[in-house]
Amino acid sequence: GFYGLNGEQQAVANGNIDLEPPDQGLCAGGGDIGEFINNALTFYSTDGAQLENTVPSYAFFGQPSTDFFSDPRCYYDQSTQRWMFTEFIAPIFNSTAPSTQYLAVSNSSDPLGSYTIWSIPTSDNGTPNCPCFGDFDQLGVDNNGIYISTNEFGNVSGYNGVVIYAVSKQTVENYSTTGIPPTFFMYRVPTDGFGQTYHIAPAETPPGARFAPNTEYFVESNPDAFADDHLEVYAMKGTSLLAQPAAPPLVQTEISSEPYAFPPDATQKAGPIPLGRANQDREGQLQADFDAIQEVTYVNGNIYAEADTATHGGDRKSTRLNSSHITI
Repeated sequence: GFYGLNGEQQAVANGNIDLEPPDQGLCAGGGDIGEFINNALTFYSTDGAQLENTVPSYAFFGQPSTDFFSDPRCYYDQSTQRWMFTEFIAPIFNSTAPSTQYLAVSNSSDPLGSYTIWSIPTSDNGTPNCPCFGDFDQLGVDNNGIYISTNEFGNVSGYNGVVIYAVSKQTVENYSTTGIPPTFFMYRVPTDGFGQTYHIAPAETPPGARFAPNTEYFVESNPDAFADDHLEVYAMKGTSLLAQPAAPPLVQTEISSEPYAFPPDATQKAGPIPLGRANQDREGQLQADFDAIQEVTYVNGNIYAEADTATHGGDRKSTRLNSSHITI
């Protein structure tokens, strides 16, 4: 192993603003490694040599420095040797730009080469609670498409459930030579068997494994319960339709799973708060983990999805990470 991006490098690339927590997107292929932390991106060789200076998100996506970017994701598509990166912006802090989801796809196998940048408006004006933004974007890929799943929050208040965007992978990757623009399809998923939807995570397939045949899968845990033993599994069938372009059908079912439970916030120990206000600011709670499915991976006819599992030991309680698998 080797040391990757640190807080100082991330801050220097973004006007000396050190963002926390360190949200990471990590992808590797062709002998290179891409690391995307908060609003900074760089590449390494497998021996740890940094291949370029750290680049701020706004510069990478070709936007002004006032735009607030969040939630980096990345994926190396071994089948086509292309690099993919996503982040979104929302009109908060000093940013006045409308909410937008960005997708960058390399024009070759060289991660330091040129990229084509696509933008999806996510303000969704005219929908209840909107203008909105797509929070916690998740990136999935199969043989035919690229999929971005978001949680749609109102800029001021309100929540509308999950919105999924799907686009032909071949059309996006070949645009630099064909000039044929892709069609992005939007799927609104406001409710399902659990109630209001939250964090329907798309699947990725690691290098060397086969994609699911003409299908992209998504997994959701129960967002309305602290513990459960069921999952909602979605399948977008006939994803080759995206290239026509046409919208593939999205179907859903509920299945039994291994039990999972999400940990309560941890109590922070009392201590000095040098930047706080005397007798006003108190130690807050620390989020122990993210309360939704993560790391959905399709391999050899199985979907693997990560969630927390509750364990008991005497009078003490703890949590451990658990990887469930679903046979297709």
